[in-house]
Amino acid sequence: MLFRFIGGTNYIAISKFIHKMYDKSIIPIIDYAKEGAKTPGDVISYNKEVVSLINQISQEHTNRDIGYAIKLSSFSAYNPEDNIDNFIKRVINTQHKNKYIYFDAEYTHLYEHENRIFNKIIQKYQDIDNLHLFKTYQMYKKQSLYYIKRDLDTYDKIGFKLVRGAYYNSEDTELFKDKTDTDVNYNNAVKYLISNTNNKICIATHNKDSIDYALSFKPGYNVSYAQLLGMGDSSTECLLNKNKTVFKYVPYGNVFDIYPYLLRRLYENIDMLKYMK
Repeated sequence: MLFRFIGGTNYIAISKFIHKMYDKSIIPIIDYAKEGAKTPGDVISYNKEVVSLINQISQEHTNRDIGYAIKLSSFSAYNPEDNIDNFIKRVINTQHKNKYIYFDAEYTHLYEHENRIFNKIIQKYQDIDNLHLFKTYQMYKKQSLYYIKRDLDTYDKIGFKLVRGAYYNSEDTELFKDKTDTDVNYNNAVKYLISNTNNKICIATHNKDSIDYALSFKPGYNVSYAQLLGMGDSSTECLLNKNKTVFKYVPYGNVFDIYPYLLRRLYENIDMLKYMK
């Protein structure tokens, strides 16, 4: 079951998925899903892999749109700000048509550190025309809509990716305890952003009600949608049939390295444990 959520364990496998995505008019978001670096050696190894990844994708898919996802914890053990900055520069120097980078959010206790670094990167690169930098807003956080409004007031160009959240901890007082509150907060953010900005918005969910709610506003070309590989395929197809811009997260990596990612996907697919959908 777990293998349905990853594109493969090496570039050859992931390349096949990229071709499949483009054939279906889906923009792939490539995620080398090794997170939680503990030593400088972990970060060096991660950098080596992503440099090779970016170079190979650039050579094979020139003039196509591409997305990349990164997490702070993949760099946190060694010069995270410099390493993330170098990641951005490598993507900028490729020949892709549009370049989308998604700064993924993790545990609540990492938020301030994430925010400080990601904000500096967005401030530095927001004027590059074909580069689109997205912050991720976990709508199970009670203050998430406040963060959205604050960032919209702060930056001329910023992408908003809305998720429910995948790091739920029932003891975390910053999170809603009732899923209904999360659903309401998510849809409130959808309405607020579509009504108040032409900045890029990514509705990243498998929840049909939230997708239908976003579509009800007849949003413009600044609004896109995203689902995870192995999840939400019916929503993906429906959105493509409506000529919407659709992304698909395509994680890859050695299974032993990416097991935290795989465990979250398993958690989300066990109905009796599921908090979000």
